[in-house]
Amino acid sequence: MISLSLPFAVQADSLIELQKKALELQGEIDKLDQNITQTQKKKQTLQRDIAILNDEILEIQLKIKQISLAIQITELDITDKQVEIEKLEQEIAKQKTILAEYIRTVNYYDQDSLLEVLLSRENLSDVLDRVEALEVLQKKLHQTLEIIRANQALTVEDKQTLETQEEEQVALRKLQEAQKRTLQKKEQDKNKILTQTKGQEANYQKMLSKTETELKQVKSQIRLLQSEGKEVLSLDEAISLANEASKLTGVRSALILAILDQESDFNRFTGACNYKTALRAGHDYEEAIFEQITKELGLNSDEILVSCPLKNSKGEYVGSGGAMGPAQFMPKTWWNMKDELKSLLGYNPNPWMPADAIIAMALYLKRNNALTNERQAAGAYFGKCSYYGVDYCNSVLALAKEYQKAVNARA
Repeated sequence: MISLSLPFAVQADSLIELQKKALELQGEIDKLDQNITQTQKKKQTLQRDIAILNDEILEIQLKIKQISLAIQITELDITDKQVEIEKLEQEIAKQKTILAEYIRTVNYYDQDSLLEVLLSRENLSDVLDRVEALEVLQKKLHQTLEIIRANQALTVEDKQTLETQEEEQVALRKLQEAQKRTLQKKEQDKNKILTQTKGQEANYQKMLSKTETELKQVKSQIRLLQSEGKEVLSLDEAISLANEASKLTGVRSALILAILDQESDFNRFTGACNYKTALRAGHDYEEAIFEQITKELGLNSDEILVSCPLKNSKGEYVGSGGAMGPAQFMPKTWWNMKDELKSLLGYNPNPWMPADAIIAMALYLKRNNALTNERQAAGAYFGKCSYYGVDYCNSVLALAKEYQKAVNARA
């Protein structure tokens, strides 16, 4: 559980309530996990598998609620940080005004030399008072300057913290979208089973005994129907590409598939924004790299779509979009890997080509210790594992466990 310090009692009360709800949800999620594990040990029947799907659907619904609570917490924290920054900037402006007045006064005293002052005054004490006043002014000038510098340093630190909080909010919203897609798939699986079996155990056992070829055809048809005309990879295509990437890098195919699922749902969700809209202020360098990537590939940068910035509850953009293709690499990250990919593939890689993107994904995971620590590698791909109690890595590893079964079935 996170700990936040907020200046307003109303926000603190809100956070306490949100944190309490999040803790309660985690307890419910843990119980469902235990139920699913116990149910999976039973003999495979229609009743058992529907019970598992029901628990999985409920668990995902709870996780979506948990993420919503985490997003609310980040919004409160972001608002608090914005207020702090505004106050610091106001104080800096105030101190700069004071500093300017001190400088003008010091300059006024400095117009005459000490000798000229001595010669122009009859009383020596007047001269000494003037010298003392000047020393006091200079001391105050230095103190004010130190206050400005300290506040400027705090402002920079607060802005960095704010940027991190906004990135975390983007990550949470992205994770929530992935959970919603998983929920939709689970509900489709349940409806498909009930429709095809009419709720009869005998029909379910017949369905389980279908040949691998028939199952492949059904899954491909489902993917095609869900794709809405987009170039979405079928499960077989994705496994084939993941296996090739695994051979080149040593990274487990199931882990590659899990992250591909989370990032773009097998190339279904790759973005709908122009890069100039997606890459918001402060990302000029990313824009330049994006333009160079598309130029080298002979593509029109204005026609290629990338991920859009996400919006908060107020409808305001937070963070930045700009992630490319099925692997959802930012331009800078892709550019830093391009030469190694080119050496590995023998040609200039394209982030919008699934085969190239999946190999790049595997290579990035390998760079981040996927061969020895898959959880760490998954966290590196997303930014980190846990955001306000919501664990991305657990979701990835759970998906990888399911995809391992599919990989093994096709071995």
